[in-house]
Amino acid sequence: METNQHLRQRGEQKIGEILGQTAADIEKSLGDLAPSLATYVLETIYGQIYQSPTLDSRTRQIVTVASLATLGTADHNCGPISVAL
Repeated sequence: METNQHLRQRGEQKIGEILGQTAADIEKSLGDLAPSLATYVLETIYGQIYQSPTLDSRTRQIVTVASLATLGTADHNCGPISVAL
């Protein structure tokens, strides 16, 4: 997967703010299993989606947890969810 350095840098900053993790942490946890997923998480989820000014980070996290809870899948498929409120 081709990387976009600008989106990657934005994603690295945002994931640090929200989860306190580095790009290396993400690549280490996902890299062996799915290296393209690590790139997607950094560039698309944190580099684009989480950059949207529509919702602040706290509200976005609450909506995510509420959505997973209403689907009934939060406990079964996601494992522990880290929410910094």
